[in-house]
Amino acid sequence: MRFWIGLVLVLYGLGCAVIINWTDLYPLSDEPAYVCLAKSLATNGGYKDCSLPGQPNHTKYPILFPLSLALVWRQFPDFPSNVPFLRLVSVVFGIGSLIVWSRITRSLFPENPRWQVALLFLLGIHPAFLSCSVAVSSESGYLFFTLLAASLVLPQEPGQSKLGQIVLCTTSLGLAFYFRVVSLAFIGGIAADLFLKKMRSLAVLLVIASSLILPWLAWCSFHNDAGRFSDFVFSIDYASDFQRLKRTICQSLYLLARWESYGANEHDAPSRPNPTCVSGGNYSEVWDQVFGRG
Repeated sequence: MRFWIGLVLVLYGLGCAVIINWTDLYPLSDEPAYVCLAKSLATNGGYKDCSLPGQPNHTKYPILFPLSLALVWRQFPDFPSNVPFLRLVSVVFGIGSLIVWSRITRSLFPENPRWQVALLFLLGIHPAFLSCSVAVSSESGYLFFTLLAASLVLPQEPGQSKLGQIVLCTTSLGLAFYFRVVSLAFIGGIAADLFLKKMRSLAVLLVIASSLILPWLAWCSFHNDAGRFSDFVFSIDYASDFQRLKRTICQSLYLLARWESYGANEHDAPSRPNPTCVSGGNYSEVWDQVFGRG
């Protein structure tokens, strides 16, 4: 099996070398945001959006991946010549993911080496995995800690403590949370499973998860700078993103309905609606721009 793991790692490295962007960042992605956060942590120790006016505190992306990039930034502070080194952070997490994945496949199919090798190759040379592994983004690190958590809840080895499994698994998912918030779904799923099985280790899981996650949520709550910069809009958390998306969809549907009503009887201009009926905002200017009349 070691031969196959080595072969997959070689193919993985070759694939990354072929598709990696060694020179700059992709503008229409999260890469510039992560690099700005890494620079802020590396230069002044603050977790701030240094690309925005006033440099507000950043409360959306968890801190662990930018912190990993900041460690590299301190050693190679010249941008953009340090971009290859920043990308290598994700490559290293990808290598770790493959090693952990090989352990998972051996546990799931101990009597079927062909399945082990097939699943190892499926991940190691998958285009999506290679793409995430060369991006300055948190997916690769999140995958590593998620797979690590999964490997810790595999069938127990002789003498292994069930409580110890829960502790290590929850700790891994807590670290995954500091890469991507969606790891809360995994923690909730394990908690629900333990609750249904009426296992006492549920309390241990909740204590560990709370001690890892609540400090970050509290920091984001106390350092939210949205109120200090009312003259421009920036993302403060995922909830605000979904609220803006919902408001935009509602406005678009409303204006589309009014436009169809106007097209049905183009000789009679529609009466202007009460602007406050569109998600509670004043959209008179939008109405004038769309219809060109009152």
